[in-house]
Amino acid sequence: MNKLRTHQEARAWLHEQGITITQWSEDHGFSHPLVREVLAGRKKGLRGQAHNIAIALGLKRGVPTDRPARVKRGGGAASAQAQGARA
Repeated sequence: MNKLRTHQEARAWLHEQGITITQWSEDHGFSHPLVREVLAGRKKGLRGQAHNIAIALGLKRGVPTDRPARVKRGGGAASAQAQGARA
């Protein structure tokens, strides 16, 4: 089992590899501002893309997800019923 990295260790690892955060982000298909947020500890990596970034950087264990961190509200049958009731 691999040891998890701290945020500082992940930054140092990128530096040792000679890779910028932007390069790493683009290579892995992530938003570079979000990668910076995760590396700074401002995003905890609990859901969505931040979760996947934390796993890819070795900050946490887990299974990558393809689900978004936020679910868009306002769609579906329940919303249509609620709008119909207001009309």
